[in-house]
Amino acid sequence: MCEYGINIGYAYQITDDILDISGDSESLGKPVGSDFINGNMTLPFLYLMENPIYGSWLKEIIKTRKVTHQGIQSIKEALSSSGCIDQAYLTATQCICKAKESLAKIPKSPYRTTLLNLADSILLRTN
Repeated sequence: MCEYGINIGYAYQITDDILDISGDSESLGKPVGSDFINGNMTLPFLYLMENPIYGSWLKEIIKTRKVTHQGIQSIKEALSSSGCIDQAYLTATQCICKAKESLAKIPKSPYRTTLLNLADSILLRTN
């Protein structure tokens, strides 16, 4: 159960990080990109910093600490076009797979089914 909890937690946080940049303000209940604006370096941004095309550009933005609405839009486009959002989603998917695999030792029951369904629902989040 520990393995399940750790991996489902990672996946939840990663999908939350993805939604912060790819979602819309209305469904999020906060401005898009607020994690980045508040100085929180989430997984999609860490992947973008490693990207040979966008890495130094993003590091310069971080260094100046000046992010405009247009800047967030540019970063959002870079995250998408570079594949960093997809890469983060793949990482979340791998965490969900590990979480579900950790339940293999638990006998089939409605409780196990609920835990499996919960894991799957994390990847389908929209807010």
